[in-house]
Amino acid sequence: MKRFYILILLLCACKKPVEGYLGENIYYRNNPFNVPQGIATYSDPIESDGSTNPLYADLLQIRNKATGQIVDSLFSAVQNVPVYLSAVTFEDSTVALLSKKLGDSLVKPFNVNHTGGRLELTQATNYVEAGTYTIDVNVFNMRGSRTLKNACDIIINPATAFDLTYKAWSKSTLVGEVFTGMDASALVVDVQRVAGPNKIILKFVDKNGTPFSPAKGEIIKRGDRPTLSNWDPYFPEIKTDSGYIYEYPVAPEFPVFSQCFIGSSAWNNYICYYRVAGQFTDINMNINPVFTIKYLLQGTYTVTIHLSNVVRKQQ
Repeated sequence: MKRFYILILLLCACKKPVEGYLGENIYYRNNPFNVPQGIATYSDPIESDGSTNPLYADLLQIRNKATGQIVDSLFSAVQNVPVYLSAVTFEDSTVALLSKKLGDSLVKPFNVNHTGGRLELTQATNYVEAGTYTIDVNVFNMRGSRTLKNACDIIINPATAFDLTYKAWSKSTLVGEVFTGMDASALVVDVQRVAGPNKIILKFVDKNGTPFSPAKGEIIKRGDRPTLSNWDPYFPEIKTDSGYIYEYPVAPEFPVFSQCFIGSSAWNNYICYYRVAGQFTDINMNINPVFTIKYLLQGTYTVTIHLSNVVRKQQ
């Protein structure tokens, strides 16, 4: 009997111990994962439930949640998107100089990072219909593997064409420059985008919808403060009777730099100052709108600044 127990102990001692651990509750914390169409976005790595590292993850399948259709090929198709090769500054003030900082990148709309399982969506989601998609992934480490069905829902929201980050306005006297701040919520900035050439049409209209005329000097620069022309040195500013026209370059976004200089003064974050000259308003005061808009997609934008407190004088 003693020999029998010794034999059992020897057999147990020779058995190789199990290495590593693969958790039972591996999941994505970002679930559902909301992403904007056309913007590079990344999730947190998959929650490993204490699994032995490195933990790997591979995409098995992606489906349209509404229809159940398998859309692997759509999300793996390589697309051409504009990217920055290096940081753009105000000194890159010509199309030739800017072109040295821009390039094209061939990327897939979606990827699951092999190490850690992070979800990675790129600008190429512009080529994917907005909606909700569900993924299955396989996770594995030195211990083994596990298939996670319906591991995460990815909600691709329709592309945001622009970001209006700031607006303000004031009125001021014609002589002496006495300023009076006005309720920013009453300044309506309407931005519309359509497919077409890259240009921004900027209009300033009175309470009746009548446009003021830059071509006739009714809209002017405000001292040494920037207008959109300072953020767009690449093409000439065009003045018409109904507004301004600014052509802009093909780039991941516009403006392409976030600081400009007028003399020794630095201005940040695309801020634009304009002035409706007081002699053209029925209240005989200047109107001074200020705004910052970032344009995130290519196309033709019409930006209409509604000035609800004045009427344009008939000329």
